[in-house]
Amino acid sequence: MVGDRRPVTGERPVDGGPAPACMPMVAAGLIALAACSGGADTPIAEEGLAVHDVRVGEPVGRTSAGVYARIENGGPDDALVDLASPLARRGSLHATETAGGMTTMRAIASMPIPGGDRLELLPGARHGMLEELERDLAVGDTVEVVFLFDSGTRIAIAAPVVSRLELAGRDAAAHDAH
Repeated sequence: MVGDRRPVTGERPVDGGPAPACMPMVAAGLIALAACSGGADTPIAEEGLAVHDVRVGEPVGRTSAGVYARIENGGPDDALVDLASPLARRGSLHATETAGGMTTMRAIASMPIPGGDRLELLPGARHGMLEELERDLAVGDTVEVVFLFDSGTRIAIAAPVVSRLELAGRDAAAHDAH
């Protein structure tokens, strides 16, 4: 009988009755996950490392987007070795260099973060890249970025996609504050 049909997990009953008994547990899990992931301005700390102010630059095309953040190391020496995201086929680390009037970006294997120090990922300097994006990103979107460290620590954080204009203004203000 149709009225006796029990809903599959996550499905609302056909008769509009109460949701399955597991729904409060699912909702509690999602709330806990959201609390743990924080926002771009909420530092996420793990093993002495704290990641702050993460943002993804508005992509020029669909292929890649820059990742910018401040990482503080309150523990032993470590190094940022990679980035990942469910929305990118791969992540990479880059350094921007200017020589002979030419500015180039080159991939680097890691970015050391001595204990008690910090690492700034900034436009036009050391930064991360999410490459081969799976979909178009627009200003205001949120992207999960996972920071991978030499120590094995992994820190995931939800980061907003921001305009190039906002990146330029924000980073100029941060530089002036130092």
